Amino acid sequence: MNPKAPSPRALGVRKKFRRNRKVAYRVGEVITDGSGNILERPLTERLICFGDPVERLFGRFDQPRHWGDNEPKPNGCAMCPITMFCAEVVKERIESSADLRSLYYEWEKATASMTLEDRHRHPSWSAFVVRCDECTWQDDNERLLQEKEDAKVAVVLAKAARKAAATRRRNCKPRAVPKRVQTAIQAYRDARVVELLAEKNGVKPPLWLRNRSEKRCVLIADAWWARELLERGKQKSSANEVRKLLEAEGRIEDGPPVSLTKRVNDALNRADQLTAEGKWPFFDPEPDPLVRGLRGQTNLPPAVVHTLLEES
Repeated sequence: MNPKAPSPRALGVRKKFRRNRKVAYRVGEVITDGSGNILERPLTERLICFGDPVERLFGRFDQPRHWGDNEPKPNGCAMCPITMFCAEVVKERIESSADLRSLYYEWEKATASMTLEDRHRHPSWSAFVVRCDECTWQDDNERLLQEKEDAKVAVVLAKAARKAAATRRRNCKPRAVPKRVQTAIQAYRDARVVELLAEKNGVKPPLWLRNRSEKRCVLIADAWWARELLERGKQKSSANEVRKLLEAEGRIEDGPPVSLTKRVNDALNRADQLTAEGKWPFFDPEPDPLVRGLRGQTNLPPAVVHTLLEES
């Protein structure tokens, strides 16, 4: 059986990929366990090189790109805004394994007088890279990326469900929303505002919430409120119609209609995401009267009532 061929970078060939240059960490935002495992850091996309010992050693002497008198541009690791954090993680990872640390120092010693190109073609470099590829370190960013992807899927499904419901209502005539339903919608909206502002002003709010003003936080709940009223009244509930209702009720600041509609659409998407993720509770202003009656008459727990209804 033929042994597995070494990876290209073990032979001195550096990966080529686009890097996210907009990432910026603050001191204390990257938390490790001291052995190179990243326990916490802000959600980071399109930067697979972060904390990679091989890529860091390839790029530690990178130089910015220069074109005439223009400002220098990032190139590889040069001018990366989170180089300091990356270097600390790489150092931990190399030091986390006695044999990896030994291979690293052997490579440094054996190639110290060589050119950069030759250093990454030396057998000691290949041995170091092979050992790095065998190591596995945890990174909480993988969980955050998966959660974001799951949230995207959940929002798409929620939108599809809303679109299907809107299609069913298309031929229905508008109707007045009962006062008790309006009251329930307002109460739900008020509770969500309290939750959003409490989380925003809490110890460690999520990035998307931390970067929003309080007005934009309130808009998430207000946009939901307006759409719910429109849908309960069998009316069109697009972002544009929601914006019109919010303006009529004085619940949104003045501005160009196109810009405000875009802002409302963003708020509706966020409300859908919070609902799809289960962070906002299911809204039902009119629970099944039969279930309500059974609970009132028997004092049975919900699970028992559900079983009775299923059997009936």
